[in-house]
Amino acid sequence: MRLDPPAADARVLPLILGVNGAPWFGEERLGVAELYRVAGVSSVRTHDDVFDVCQIAQDDWLEVQTATDKTLRVEIVDCTPGSETDDQIRWVSGQSPPDEKSFSFHAVDRATDQIRGSGAEVYLRIGESWNGANQVASATDYASVAAAMARRVAETGDIAFIEVWNEPDGRFWSEDFGPTSFYELYNQLVTDVAIPMKAVTGGAGFTGEGLLGLRDDRFAGRFMEDTLPEGRQFLSGHYYGACEEGRPFVTDLVDWLDAVHVELDAAGIDLPLHITEWNLTRPQDLCDIFGASAQAPFSAAALILMSQEPYGIERAHFYNGVGRGEHALFSSDGEAVTVNPVAFAFAGYREIAGSVEIPLVQTWEGGSGSALDAARAGVPWLAQAAEDPTGQRHMLVANQSDQPLELTILTTFYVDGAVRFTDASELAPVPITPDGPITPDGNVVSLEQAEEAMFLGGQRWAWQDVDEGWQVQLSVSPHSIAILEL
Repeated sequence: MRLDPPAADARVLPLILGVNGAPWFGEERLGVAELYRVAGVSSVRTHDDVFDVCQIAQDDWLEVQTATDKTLRVEIVDCTPGSETDDQIRWVSGQSPPDEKSFSFHAVDRATDQIRGSGAEVYLRIGESWNGANQVASATDYASVAAAMARRVAETGDIAFIEVWNEPDGRFWSEDFGPTSFYELYNQLVTDVAIPMKAVTGGAGFTGEGLLGLRDDRFAGRFMEDTLPEGRQFLSGHYYGACEEGRPFVTDLVDWLDAVHVELDAAGIDLPLHITEWNLTRPQDLCDIFGASAQAPFSAAALILMSQEPYGIERAHFYNGVGRGEHALFSSDGEAVTVNPVAFAFAGYREIAGSVEIPLVQTWEGGSGSALDAARAGVPWLAQAAEDPTGQRHMLVANQSDQPLELTILTTFYVDGAVRFTDASELAPVPITPDGPITPDGNVVSLEQAEEAMFLGGQRWAWQDVDEGWQVQLSVSPHSIAILEL
């Protein structure tokens, strides 16, 4: 591998360390904002969280006063996660509720505070999270309710982005209503929520298949022509990978990203791309053939790949930040929090995110090139390096192979001192029993606990002065990541 000095116009690596879900385990009443901070989480998408109308309604009815003093009634037919009902939410206007009810913003306020307290931006997803087709009979009523909730979030700080809806081409919009009514709602939300707040807005969180059908898909294919300009400042979609024995995970990801890139060009779409959900596979169909430790190199390789310049990915959000299994950054059994291996992938990319890219050439049997070239060639290891404003240089290496990676690194710029090398080869889940302060909402993981759990240690290796520059030789363990401080 060869590293050269950054060019004067070198790009800054994107901030793609986003997750879905605020740093909070609701049932356990347990806050993990400091774990988000130490892992480097930069953005939190408010999906599968307490920001749905279902989650903020008291009882079965709610009332909201609009700017024109019109009273709206929203009837929650069924708000059960995983419900199979076809008519999950029905919106009714112009009627008086049985008795006065109002929004309960307690959970929204707590989640917003937790997100901002972790140092992450708020990425507000407007829509519904739970399974089942969401039928919205009145776009104006729905937009009024959504606007009230968005204003509440904005009262305490900035909203970085607004994403309208989630997988309308999947199972989050009723086939009976179709794409025409969906885009009526989309534009009403842009008009009532995004434009008054002057928020960077896009959507619509299409499925991975939808992004591959930008010219002919029933929903995604109409995005550019049926949305207001203020509502198409970015295009968002989802990716869930395929796990196959003997095939690097990123081979599937690079094939999909290349296909999406071709589709964007063919459709004449020149917008920033947001991958607002991604994971190795869907959580309900867990891919365990590689074991938990393989989540770290696979996820690190995905972050390296999604940061490549041709794809134009501005934001990416892992699914999920908190959850029940190993496919979340952090999970909980009701008593202890577990730091899962994928969190270490985040910590590795954190060292280079937002820094100036260092030109890097990988070399493998039969070829050489960038990390993107290596992924396209099926090479099971990827690397990326960057230099921060203070002059500190870091490199992240992801070895997806079940074999050790013998790595020779050559730099053409001067290196002062030794390289600090962390080989995260034993990334078994790390449990934490919270001992932080008890809050009115529950317990929290302290900053000290978070730093201790996420500490990877490291060794120092000396550089050798060679004819072309400085060189060091390292060995990266199978299914592992390495973090180098150059």
